Amino acid sequence: MTKSGFVADVLNRDFQNIFKAQKLIVEQNTRLQGKDLKKVQGRGRIGRRSGALMDSVQNPKFNIVGNNGNFQAEAYVPLHMRFLDMKRIGNWKIYNRQIFGILYRSSMRSIRFGYGRDMSDVLGNELDKAFESV
Repeated sequence: MTKSGFVADVLNRDFQNIFKAQKLIVEQNTRLQGKDLKKVQGRGRIGRRSGALMDSVQNPKFNIVGNNGNFQAEAYVPLHMRFLDMKRIGNWKIYNRQIFGILYRSSMRSIRFGYGRDMSDVLGNELDKAFESV
């Protein structure tokens, strides 16, 4: 596995996790909070007028492009999703909290420390197989 392939896999996994967390907030008004991802139930429900918010979290559209070790992620989210975090009362924590929490806490750690661990696991498994046949 190449390092760029590893990074693309981590980003793909975590973008899917972001949309799962946002879907949980939109459908059940429940969010995952903290390191242990404890479920916290909110009050009320997000208003549903056009259905664009529900459609965007149920059918996520995102693209991750890597070029020479640089990665760019593009995702479609309705414009008003960003403003659901800006309310003084009824802050849904659906945009910033999910995106930056998952990308910073999970993706950065996995990319920074996980590649070496992953490579040592693969190498260890290959060595075990080689010595079993001897």
